[in-house]
Amino acid sequence: MTLARAFPQIGWAEFAVPGGDVATAREELLDDGRVFRLDWQRRGDAFETQIVPSDSFTATPGTIGGASTDWQWQLPRFFTAWDLGRGSAATRIAVLDSEIDILHPELAGKVAGAYNAERQFPGTYQTTNVRATDAQIAEANTLPNDNDLHGSHVAGLAGAATDNGSGVSGAGFDSALLPVKVTLTVPRTPQGDATYVANVVDGILWATDAGARVMNMSFGSGTYHQALADAVAYAVSRDVLPVAAAGNTQASAPGVPLYPAALPGVVAVGAVDTSGTITSFSTNGAYVDVSAPGVRILSTWDTRAPGQLLQGSRLTGYFSLSGTSMASPIVAGLGGLMRDLRPDLAAGNIASILEATAVDRGAPGRDVQYGAGIIDAESALRATAGAAVAVPPPSPAALPAPAGPVLRLTAQLRYRCTVGAKAVPTGARRLAVAHGARLVCRGRTTPALRRARLQVQRLVDGRWVGVGTVSTTAEGRFGFAVRLRTTGRWTIRAAVAAAPARAGSAGPRAKLAVPRRD
Repeated sequence: MTLARAFPQIGWAEFAVPGGDVATAREELLDDGRVFRLDWQRRGDAFETQIVPSDSFTATPGTIGGASTDWQWQLPRFFTAWDLGRGSAATRIAVLDSEIDILHPELAGKVAGAYNAERQFPGTYQTTNVRATDAQIAEANTLPNDNDLHGSHVAGLAGAATDNGSGVSGAGFDSALLPVKVTLTVPRTPQGDATYVANVVDGILWATDAGARVMNMSFGSGTYHQALADAVAYAVSRDVLPVAAAGNTQASAPGVPLYPAALPGVVAVGAVDTSGTITSFSTNGAYVDVSAPGVRILSTWDTRAPGQLLQGSRLTGYFSLSGTSMASPIVAGLGGLMRDLRPDLAAGNIASILEATAVDRGAPGRDVQYGAGIIDAESALRATAGAAVAVPPPSPAALPAPAGPVLRLTAQLRYRCTVGAKAVPTGARRLAVAHGARLVCRGRTTPALRRARLQVQRLVDGRWVGVGTVSTTAEGRFGFAVRLRTTGRWTIRAAVAAAPARAGSAGPRAKLAVPRRD
């Protein structure tokens, strides 16, 4: 038994037992006083991709199986929503899946980073190679309608290049993608059992630390794994919005929750058909939060594999699939639009707005089939634009302190600002700003300082002038966005609201002294 890899962020590690006695190794670990807890995988236990492959298609141009190729955007009102917000490259949507064709013309320009979490393949592990393996492509060519390809389709729904004159659209429009390759087809052997959970954990931690604002997981397992729960909790604690497929098991295992969808903080998504009716396969349960289109959805596909059969021939780079796996990235893409529109809102605020603006279906109010209802993209963005920042009620520790010296804490401020698609340079260098350009600043304090009052400032005649003020969240994070009405060449920084106004300020790694708020 050897240590395969460690995840110090959440206190877990993976141990490999190559060709050994798994049962004996489990007992040895349980008896080891250094082991706090153990999450072992049972033979045959696996995550399953949440798709229901289509097997009947129509040759009518523009429709597949009787469904319009853009109905997934019509029903939830994405066309009017995109008039309100189209995301930006500053907002990253992580897609954890079986493979992602990052060379696809609809995906290549959207990738902000990539990570291969499959430790069982040393040649590509921890690299940016997240494309399908030769074996996956060979299987797809042999079985074009029943294979392991899945992730390219999901990634396209979350963030394919949109309004580019060709192909399909993505819910996230201009949002960036962080593709992560994990193992979703697991060998039914003791040696393979533990790998897939560790791969997903690895992927979640990487995506979180890489700056994901939204994370899509179109897969699920009926088995609860504490390591997976801890990884998701790690993402949630860092203000990531996790979105997951509710499952396609209603016929085989009605009402049985799937994970990660049923974990706290995750937006679980059910699937509806073209009429807005919940599908027969969409898993029911109190954990279902919202529903979205999930039947006969056309999206991107690995260009090396056979595509969708249409009018007697196969498309290249596009395929139609059904499942909650398709509904989930549509919601994730909408989450990206919302987070980009209001970067100051926490992930929990975004999840609440998604539910509050959903169109109620089925039994009145929230129910186990639709959750809060079918997402309404336009209403969600309008509510996001007008939402007030939720301020937690004061705790005893946050009550006014007795009169006396003010205790000040030293922290490090890390942040990044963009104007349009351009990153604001550090130091005293200036950036040309056009009228109406959107300034976005995001960052955090280390250690986390709750409700620290920060200010985004512009250098004018040797003095820093405030552009806007923002307070940090309970996790020490902040987000600020504003439309600029003054043109010219700007020098921009983020600083404590009471920082000296004269030039010579710190850059994006500033050390701060701020009044203690909690």
